[in-house]
Amino acid sequence: MNNFYMVNSLHNFQGTPFFNIRSHISDAYLNSPYLNLTSLPYFPYQSLDGKINSFFALYEKENSEFEQQNKDEERKNRIADLAEKLSNELLNINDERESYYSSERLFDDYCSKHPSLLGEVLQEIFLEKCGSINVMLGLCNLLSGCEYAAVTPWGSVLIIDLLHHKDDAVKEAAISVVENWGAPEMIKVLENTECSKVWMQDYVNDVIDRLKK
Repeated sequence: MNNFYMVNSLHNFQGTPFFNIRSHISDAYLNSPYLNLTSLPYFPYQSLDGKINSFFALYEKENSEFEQQNKDEERKNRIADLAEKLSNELLNINDERESYYSSERLFDDYCSKHPSLLGEVLQEIFLEKCGSINVMLGLCNLLSGCEYAAVTPWGSVLIIDLLHHKDDAVKEAAISVVENWGAPEMIKVLENTECSKVWMQDYVNDVIDRLKK
């Protein structure tokens, strides 16, 4: 076992506690017929103890990166799971006000239990279901019930996307969200929102005027 082999075998130990492998690697290193303290490709000018310590420094670094990758993957999967559950509730929305209650209750649950994931969950829903009018209207309904400060910055980014949706009903609902927020910070966003319908442009202008007061 030369030093090159040892370094490249780090992946075999990822997730293994440091103290469980130290003696194994050290013994293998000491007994290696290829051991050459001056010519090994890694750490060539270190003592034997220095080489072993350097090897374990690399191990700890790679193991830390491996653990972070696992955490990132768990977070990604959790967001996808939460987004799927909420989007399924939003799909059931219809013209009856009662159809919104289930998604609102689930959203409130997310707000209390997963506040750090909330923005990413809604963004995931938008990306996956932007073609569903029901889901987009449902997102607008959920955002409309939030304070602007509570959903900044991800909420304003999501509303910008909804303001540019091709469906007029979704666009109108997004304008209504901005109106309910009463946030002057959104004035420039509304000023740059294009409306194909005269009545909708009048609605945008009216909201802008009230936000400027």
